[in-house]
Amino acid sequence: MRNEEQYFGTYNYESFVRTHESAKASGHQHWIDDIPVLNAEMVKFFNEIKYKRRNIVARVDCKKHGGVFEGVGIAYQDAPNFLIGKMFIEDAPDGKGKLYCVRSDRIENEKFRAGSEGYETKKSKDFTKGVKMALTYLKPFTVAEIMENSNSAYDSGLWRMKSDPQDKLDTAASISRQQVMVEIDNMIRSGYVPATEKFREAILLFQEQGEELKRITSYRPKRIFVWVKPDCVEYQPHTGEPVVAYKLDDVPEDIRNKVAVLQIGEKNHAIMDVGIKITETTYWVFES
Repeated sequence: MRNEEQYFGTYNYESFVRTHESAKASGHQHWIDDIPVLNAEMVKFFNEIKYKRRNIVARVDCKKHGGVFEGVGIAYQDAPNFLIGKMFIEDAPDGKGKLYCVRSDRIENEKFRAGSEGYETKKSKDFTKGVKMALTYLKPFTVAEIMENSNSAYDSGLWRMKSDPQDKLDTAASISRQQVMVEIDNMIRSGYVPATEKFREAILLFQEQGEELKRITSYRPKRIFVWVKPDCVEYQPHTGEPVVAYKLDDVPEDIRNKVAVLQIGEKNHAIMDVGIKITETTYWVFES
């Protein structure tokens, strides 16, 4: 059975272990790798896709039914942390036969409201059609799709980096009208020396940190997307086509050094002039 380091899935690992052990102890017959699944049809469904796409891997992402899983999540060997979609089996509503089901963000089922579970699902009683659906919608992610999926995390990380400096600037500039009037009167009467504590704090902040705070809050870096796979590295400059390197050492030094910093950093937190770590294998690097 896969250990926790090898485990990928949205289902809790300890709960998976308990389910695995329970199914094993009861003599359950239907397995996809070490995942106990509902029936022989589900095993056949997965094996047909595995035969045509040798590099797929099964993840633990589906609901349980009768003490085992109704299906599996699908990923690929070079990026098992990226869930492509799910394949599973359901009973047909009329009680006659089974439905072969595929769920993926790529599906837009107009029979359902956008955002509902059914909107991202296709189903068929026909095994051949089910296989065709799986092959169509459970293809590996492209670099462009990974980049698109990481944009919200990028925006969030950049916002976090800017929020504290912006708060400091906003607080420094938050001065009451009465305080402004006192300062104007003071400026008229004498050489300018702040007469209120608020103005003194604001001037001190601007003297000590003003330029750096303004630089951070107005920061608009050009960025490079980097995807570190087990067998290669793909990176996408902000202009031009994606570039594939055999290993990280073959990537330009500036990008390589920044990825090294991000690898030991916290996810979704921007580092000024370095970048943002999105996952353990994907990064946005800021251009120098």
